Amino acid sequence: MNTTLIDSPFRPVCGIDAFNSSEIEALAKDGYFPRNRLFDRSFPDKFTAEIERLIAAGILKPAVDRIENGVPTEWILSLGEVWGHGPGSMPFRESPIMANFFHEMQQLAADYNRLRPLLISTGWVSAEEVPVLSTLGMELNINKVIGSLDAQWSGLHMHQDTHRFTPGLEALPEESIRHTAIRGRAFTVSGYARPLGPDGRRRNDAGGALPFLVRPKSRNPGDRAVFDIVPAFHNTGAFFFPHTTHGVGRMPATDSVRYSFQAFYPSAEVWSELLPRISAGELREELSPGKLHGV
Repeated sequence: MNTTLIDSPFRPVCGIDAFNSSEIEALAKDGYFPRNRLFDRSFPDKFTAEIERLIAAGILKPAVDRIENGVPTEWILSLGEVWGHGPGSMPFRESPIMANFFHEMQQLAADYNRLRPLLISTGWVSAEEVPVLSTLGMELNINKVIGSLDAQWSGLHMHQDTHRFTPGLEALPEESIRHTAIRGRAFTVSGYARPLGPDGRRRNDAGGALPFLVRPKSRNPGDRAVFDIVPAFHNTGAFFFPHTTHGVGRMPATDSVRYSFQAFYPSAEVWSELLPRISAGELREELSPGKLHGV
């Protein structure tokens, strides 16, 4: 494998590093790779503080399908053109931290596209499996999830990001732009931040951990299924192909909190197909009152 990488600068806002050779090989072989130091030391706490500020301001709202006995267990904000929250919209104006974070996560697509030939050269993936990404079409979900006595389920809920797997997303019409964008996702990044507990230690419980189903061609002969787990610890994350099967291990422990994000990157081909529809006003109509689903 050719391990020569094009240098990418250390990102000034969140401090996320460019990909390295071993990560690229793991991505190609297994469909994912974890990072146990996702950002620089200061950014995750800034991220959690900003989420709390946005909740207090009413900008980051409870998820309508994550309410138990009248009490919300998750708050979510979906950023990106297909959700009506593109750069320059109200959430970006109200939160320079999230605006800068969004922009810097977009730059990962440029890194990925530069390193795409290395992915293909490993022999583990075909060019069709790893299309060129669109930077402008990236979606970014910002979340806060709290542990609740009424929401202590434990189950993997295995899925792929190219399928609509929550009630809100399932409500999207198949002909919608957002449905097309989801089916066209080609790369995903997920990350976590955890607060300090009363004892001054991070609340690094398992709530939100990502189990992955290792792809058949990277298992031992005869193995039926192999799970690998990326813990939902502070300043950790995972980079993966959205068609890689994964899930969420469990909710955070009661009285615990998990802050997280998910960045979804569509292929450049799908985004180029969507742009004329967006320019023609189809997305504006789709997001109009009375027709809004899945946000």
